[in-house]
Amino acid sequence: MCRSRCSGTAPDRWTSTPRWRRRRPLCRSAMKLQRAVVGAACIVGLTLLAAPAHAAAVDDSPLLAAAKRGDHEAVGALIAQGADVDAAQPDGTTALHWAAHRGDVEIVRALLDAGADAASSNRYGIAPLWLAAEDGHASVVAALLESGADPDTTRGESGETVLMIAARGGHAGVLRELIAHGAEVNRQEAVRRQSALMWAAAERHPEAAQVLADAGADLEARSSTGITPLLFAVRAGDIATTGALLDAGADPTATVTVQEHNFDGWALRGGDDRSAVALDGTTALTLAIINAHWELAAYLVERGADPNGNDSAHGRPLQALAFVRRAVNRGLSPVIPRRETGNISSLELARVLVEHGAVVDDPIDWRNPYHQPPHMSLPWFTTLSYVGATPFWLAAKRADVELMTFLLEHGADPLLATAQGVTPLLAAAGVGYSTGESPETDAEALEAVKLLYELGADIEAVVPPAPESTETGGMASYFGRDLPGSGAVHGAVTREAPDLLDWLIEHGAPLDERNGLEKTAIEVVYGVGLGTSRVVRERMGETLAAAMQAQGLPVPELSIVDTYQR
Repeated sequence: MCRSRCSGTAPDRWTSTPRWRRRRPLCRSAMKLQRAVVGAACIVGLTLLAAPAHAAAVDDSPLLAAAKRGDHEAVGALIAQGADVDAAQPDGTTALHWAAHRGDVEIVRALLDAGADAASSNRYGIAPLWLAAEDGHASVVAALLESGADPDTTRGESGETVLMIAARGGHAGVLRELIAHGAEVNRQEAVRRQSALMWAAAERHPEAAQVLADAGADLEARSSTGITPLLFAVRAGDIATTGALLDAGADPTATVTVQEHNFDGWALRGGDDRSAVALDGTTALTLAIINAHWELAAYLVERGADPNGNDSAHGRPLQALAFVRRAVNRGLSPVIPRRETGNISSLELARVLVEHGAVVDDPIDWRNPYHQPPHMSLPWFTTLSYVGATPFWLAAKRADVELMTFLLEHGADPLLATAQGVTPLLAAAGVGYSTGESPETDAEALEAVKLLYELGADIEAVVPPAPESTETGGMASYFGRDLPGSGAVHGAVTREAPDLLDWLIEHGAPLDERNGLEKTAIEVVYGVGLGTSRVVRERMGETLAAAMQAQGLPVPELSIVDTYQR
């Protein structure tokens, strides 16, 4: 016995055990302790080989074993012989559990007719009804309910009901049986306050959602994070479930509940108001957009979603689309990006939005000027404020020439700057650029700058000084100190784009402008300034030095050490 215990293969034991009876994997330290204990037991066992065994393995009862393997004839014979129908394994699992798990309605009925307890639970709080509902065995569920099983059976203290489990699996037949026997459709579990309808919506089960809605499930119930069933369906990108909920009366303009937080102590430019800042309020339409569900977003517009609906987290739909249209902007990291869904492109969605009245020059008006979209990894420590940014400006910032061209065709103003005074050309050139946070290539940035120049953008423009009233100190102000005074050349060297730098010099961009840290572009080349490395970018340094000499401008003698020490 000792040898077999020590040499048993974990994979075999794992794959042969139903998921509802598996133990949680042990952590590393617990596994070491377990090995030590088992090893000690083996040593002790070897010294007691001659001693009688006082404890033998607990075998399944014949009836339980027969139900476990689905042997109808043996089950009938054992019941006739008076076998204990409620005999259980050490963890409390009975023959009825196994028959329900297998979906064997004949054995289930035979056990129930012989007096098996339909409401029995094992040590994990799992009843036979739970197993039948999880696996979608509607006939077994009906048999158990007819024999007295509670349709509102929950698992432990979690508050999860059988109805929720059936909804999560999309088992419409099971849902109908539970509802017909009185299951409460609007219960919410204890952890995240989610309902059965939310689970059906989140798992993309339109028929299950329809069954629950028809039974009176609350379409506007909210989870602990303020999400309705419709918002769960939208986040999942499921048009069918979204449509079923809308048909049942769900509100297409629903938003995530706004959560208010006070950021007292943060120095936020744009005023001294540090009152509560809304961190959510995401609309169903913007939720679809930020998850790259283009076709679903268009469907929501057709079903009545507001193409100009504003929320405090993402702005308006066209602004949100400009943020996430490029693939690199769709995830918290390159490892978990949002995947495009549907049969239309993001540009086609932009067309749908505009055709339904989206305002192409609508500026962002977030209360917190340094709030960034969710894909940004450093949402508070930024140099740029997006307040006042139009969809065109956002497209320029990402050098998204395709979207820029589309917006121009629909009347966008290519010269509108943000409240901070950053023009689309400056944004495209690289002012406020942060490595890893911008999707565009240097070639795309050059193409965007050329387009803006042809449209009349001022190549000599710089970011204006911030009003004195906004210089309040703090993290936001600290990280934005270099922004005032920055020009297109500062942007080009920050993003390390030598071809763009060559083009700017050729077209007369000033080379001696100083940013808020009193640094010229050539000093930024040598590693001075936020977001730049200390690696000497020789080609750009030589290019700038030659151009400055040709214009009669003084060229500082710089080295990495000198400029860094300054």
